[in-house]
Amino acid sequence: MTPGPSRSEVGWAAACWAAVAWYAAVFAQSTIWAGDTDLWYHLSGGLFTGTHGAPPDHTYFSFIDPPRPWVDYYWLFQWLVYRVHEAWGYPGLVALRTALVGAFAAVAVMACAPAEPGDRRAVRLSQLVLVSGVLLAAAGRYQLLRPHGFSYLAILVLCWLLRVRGARALIAPLVALAWVNLHGIYYPVLLLICLSYLAQYLWERRQRPFEPRRDAPYLAAIGLSLAAVLATPHGASLAPVPFVSTGFAVDYISELRRLDPAEFLSLGVHWLVPTRHTLMAAVGALALGALGRGMWRRDLAVAPVLLFFGGLALLARSGRFGVEFVLLSVPLLAAALSKGSLCGHGAEGPRRALAVAALAGLTLVHASAGRAVLDAGSGRFPLS
Repeated sequence: MTPGPSRSEVGWAAACWAAVAWYAAVFAQSTIWAGDTDLWYHLSGGLFTGTHGAPPDHTYFSFIDPPRPWVDYYWLFQWLVYRVHEAWGYPGLVALRTALVGAFAAVAVMACAPAEPGDRRAVRLSQLVLVSGVLLAAAGRYQLLRPHGFSYLAILVLCWLLRVRGARALIAPLVALAWVNLHGIYYPVLLLICLSYLAQYLWERRQRPFEPRRDAPYLAAIGLSLAAVLATPHGASLAPVPFVSTGFAVDYISELRRLDPAEFLSLGVHWLVPTRHTLMAAVGALALGALGRGMWRRDLAVAPVLLFFGGLALLARSGRFGVEFVLLSVPLLAAALSKGSLCGHGAEGPRRALAVAALAGLTLVHASAGRAVLDAGSGRFPLS
């Protein structure tokens, strides 16, 4: 009989799911910010799609005259928020955001879990720290109800599905299809994930024969996920959209400027929570350490390395992609941490003391993060 998880393993798993519950509960109490004009633009886009039965293909909501061609690459997100708002008003939008961040947090727990097949350990201290870093990195961006929230979720889900393989990989094309219609401008990240895991499969395939029952479904899942890029109302017109220059917008959208490497040295905390640049610097340092460790031991997998460098390239392009960099670093960090858990070795006494101290520290950090989110969304519920 296979032994079940130990009490300590159950405890670490409970701590992770408690963080998920806390994360969702905080956003359930946070208001919709009336200063986020993008939300009303998206509601207008959903109204257009619902009224005309198709997404707009011209600049219908603009001062430009005559209208110009327009690729509404987040048409499904706009339609969704419009329908939710039409049925339940602003409380419905708060509920939608709460469900979205809850799903993101739950998937983060699974994505940060040990990667080895058959490993029945629950998420230990190192994974709990990684989960916390992911949640804290995305918390500020989830205060806004925008399509990037679905992209964050899709990045983690797709990486997790293609990592575990098996029958679950067949869900990947459905995730890809939803993703490109909710936030199609992110399709290069979708391609990066699929091609990274395809490269890993081909690398591993050199040492064993082709197994149709095992390999064919996995290859089909990757192929269909790649093909999903064309399964939008825009077809091939979506292809050039992510590469249109945004230089003109840098003057009034600071996130679009190129990231200054010196910003990684501007470390700090707010409400006991590391600032965004501090988190990115910590993730970068840990990922580089994991990369060096893997090279030394020669046990690196191909996909996590490609995803990390892809995230690094995104980060260098713009300060907006800090969360994406963290998420694309998760497979590399999870693989490294699962091979050497911070609380997996040593004497029982010091190990238990380390675990208790870490849990206490993380509890304070999460409580502070929740307070910061609620302060930022303070005002008359549900619309501040």
